[in-house]
Amino acid sequence: MKKYFDIKETPFGYDEAATYRALCLFSGIMHLIFHYIYIFTIKEAIDPFWQRMLVGFVPLIVLWLESNIAWVKKHFILLCMIMIHANNFWFIYLMYINQFMPEYYTGYFIVVMAIGFTFSRLSQLFWFVISTMVYLVVAFLLSTEIHISPIPAFSIIAAIFLLAWILLHLKITFNNRLNEKNLQLEIKNKEITDSINYAKRIQDAILPSANQLNKYLKDGFVLYVPKDIVAGIFIGWNT
Repeated sequence: MKKYFDIKETPFGYDEAATYRALCLFSGIMHLIFHYIYIFTIKEAIDPFWQRMLVGFVPLIVLWLESNIAWVKKHFILLCMIMIHANNFWFIYLMYINQFMPEYYTGYFIVVMAIGFTFSRLSQLFWFVISTMVYLVVAFLLSTEIHISPIPAFSIIAAIFLLAWILLHLKITFNNRLNEKNLQLEIKNKEITDSINYAKRIQDAILPSANQLNKYLKDGFVLYVPKDIVAGIFIGWNT
């Protein structure tokens, strides 16, 4: 469970959390837009205002809490997964009570694409696909009247999920290769740094100490100011 919900930290920051923050913002705004589009364009639409506001404002509230409360920040991915599945269930319920009007199904396609292309792990996408198909099958079976055939509807949803799966797989493959390259660079950088530090030890051993210098040259001194770790010139002295 921890592996499924934890926040991944990458060399570029919390990219996964940033993606879900954008999804929360998108969700809150689109709920308001969809509500008024359906209300003003479809006279027979059943779009409960308070349900829509609740589903729309919860992601915005969680988004605000994530930046102010440590517990919410720590469990942000888990909360996002819960909201995603709750939103998915509610959208299918909305299509069900509206007898699968084409307008509502079009809106659902947009939602599925936005969510499906957001996931950063195959396991998250897999369970979203399973739950979506189960919800849709149950909704179609319970519907007494529908305005769209289940076959093309499922075909479009399946095509969206397949595309999301392919893109996510490519993204994961690319990230894995990028991480491998970064690891190789870190190893090479460590090897080079170790070599430079060893060269510094050699230079430090060659340079005379203050006591040695004052023993032979009362007013003598050595100016040794390397740019980073070592200097490019070895200093020699004799008496």
